[in-house]
Amino acid sequence: MKKFISFILCISMLCGLCCVVQAKQEIDFGVTVTDTISENNTENKYSFDVTYSGKVSLDFTAENIEAVNLQLYDESGQEIWSDMPWWNSTSKQISFSKDLELTAGSYSLVVSERSGRGTYDIELNFDDSNESFSESQSDNNNSFKRASLIDLDENYTGQLAVNDEIDNYMFTLDSSGGFDFSYTAENIEAVNLKIYNEKGQEIWGDSPWWNSTSKQISYQNDVTLSSGTYYFIVSVYSGYGTYEFDLSIDGNQNNNGDDYDDDSNLTEDDDDYYYDDDSFQENTIKVRTSDLSIFINGEKVYFPDARPFIDSADRTQVPVRFVTETMGYEVDWHDREKIVEIYTLGVLPSTKLYIKINENYITRYYDGNGNRIYMDTTSQIVDDRTYIPLRYVAEALGYNVEWE
Repeated sequence: MKKFISFILCISMLCGLCCVVQAKQEIDFGVTVTDTISENNTENKYSFDVTYSGKVSLDFTAENIEAVNLQLYDESGQEIWSDMPWWNSTSKQISFSKDLELTAGSYSLVVSERSGRGTYDIELNFDDSNESFSESQSDNNNSFKRASLIDLDENYTGQLAVNDEIDNYMFTLDSSGGFDFSYTAENIEAVNLKIYNEKGQEIWGDSPWWNSTSKQISYQNDVTLSSGTYYFIVSVYSGYGTYEFDLSIDGNQNNNGDDYDDDSNLTEDDDDYYYDDDSFQENTIKVRTSDLSIFINGEKVYFPDARPFIDSADRTQVPVRFVTETMGYEVDWHDREKIVEIYTLGVLPSTKLYIKINENYITRYYDGNGNRIYMDTTSQIVDDRTYIPLRYVAEALGYNVEWE
C-alpha cells in the first residue's frame, strides 16, 4: 500500500512539474497580456504573425522585477533580436519600448528571468510598411537573382528590417543618359546606396546620413550611365525603417552630376568577370590574390556588404552565404549551437557540412556517411557576419581551388 501511495505521489509531482512548462501563447496586436515570472515559471513564450512587412512596437512594463531577458526568434528558430531592460532603481519599475522592423512571417518572443520575479504587462502593435515589394522570411530580394524589377519615373517604398538588411532592385536603361536619383527616410540614421552593373561591378555608391534634428534623410544626386541593366542596392549602415526612392530620367546627356559611363570605367582587369571558358573546369574556384576576387566556374561572386579577408593562419575567409549559394547549396544557421549547416536539396548523392564557429574541423556527410575534416584555422564571426575558410569548405564540397 505504501509503495502504491508513493507511486501516486511521484506521478502527482511529475504532473506538477509538467504544468510549469509553458506552452507558446499567441499574442494579438493591440491586446495587453499580463503574466508572471516566478520560482516555478521562469520563462514565458509567445507567438505572433506578421502578415505584411512592417513595424512591430513592443511595450513591456513590470514592477519589482529588477531586470528581464527579451528574445525574438524567427520561424526557423534563429534569434534575430534581444535586449535586457532594467528597472528604474527609484520607482522599481521597468518601462521599456522598442520598435522592431520585421518582414512577414511567424515569430516567437521569449520573456525569461534575469533578476527578480513578479508580474509584468506586454503589448505588441503593428504598422504596415506599405513596402512596394513585400518580403517574408523565405521570400525576399536579397540577391541579384531575386532583385525586384523597377521602372524609371516611379516612386517605390522599401524597408530595412532587423531580419532583412539589404534590398536589391533591377532596372534597365534603353539608351545612355542621366537620371535624377532621390532617397528619403525617417528614423534611419545612415544607409548604404550602391549601383552595380550586370557584371556585378560596383560603379557608384554613397552613404547619406540623416539630419540629426529632424531624424530624416533627404538625399538627391544626378547619375549618368550608359545603356544596359543595373542593380540598385539599399543596405543597412545604421538603423532600420522604411524609405522611399525614385529614379527619374532627366534627359540631360551632359549634366554636372556624377558620370558613370559603364564602358569608360571598365579596365582590362574588369573584363575577367567571366574568365575564358577554356581556362575553367567544372567545379573550380579561382581566387585573384591581388584583390581577393573570387570566381566560381568563371562567374565572379558578388559580396554586397562583407568582403573576404586573409586570417592569422594565412587562410582566405569568405562570407558563407554568398559563396555557397553561388555554388548551388543551401545554408542554415543554428544559433544555439553556433553551427553553419551547408547542404543540397533534391540532389543525390547528398552532401551536408556542419561547421561550428571557432572549431578546427568540418563534419561532412556524403550519401549518409560521416567523417571529420580537420583544418589549421577556424570559421569566424566578424561584424555579425559568418566567415568560413574557403579552401577547406570548397574541397569538402568537391571543388578545386586555384590562386593566381
